[in-house]
Amino acid sequence: WKGKADTLGGQLDDLQEQVEESEQSWSHEQHKRKSEWEDLRGKLEHENSQLQLRLHEWAPMQHEDERSRLLCEVAETVSSAKQALRNQGAECFSYSEQVTEENNKLEDWARSQALCLEQQKSTVERLRAELQQCGGEAR
Repeated sequence: WKGKADTLGGQLDDLQEQVEESEQSWSHEQHKRKSEWEDLRGKLEHENSQLQLRLHEWAPMQHEDERSRLLCEVAETVSSAKQALRNQGAECFSYSEQVTEENNKLEDWARSQALCLEQQKSTVERLRAELQQCGGEAR
C-alpha cells in the first residue's frame, strides 16, 4: 500500500506541477496578447492621427474625393481592427474557459485521488488492527 500511496502522491505532485505550468502558460499568453493588442492600438492610433493630419493640410475643396476615400479606409481599418480585437478577445476568453475547465477537472481528480488514498489508509489501519487482534488471540 505504501508503494501505491507513494505513486498516488507522486501523481498528485505531477498534477499540481502541470496545473502550475498551465497557469503560468496562460498568464504568459494573456500578457503576450495584451501587449500585441496595445501595439496594434498604438499603430492604429498613429495611422489615424497621420491620416487626419494629412487631411487637414489639404485645401477644403481640393481633393474631396481623396479625403472621402481615406476616411472610408480609416473606418474600414478601425472596423477591421475592432473585429480582430473582438475575435482575439473571444479566443482568449475561450482559451481561458478551457483552461479553467481543465483545471477544475484536475482539481476534482486530485480530490478523488486524495479521497481514495484516505480510504486506503483507513483500510490499512483497520486491517492492521484486525491482524494485531488475531495475533493477540493466537497467543
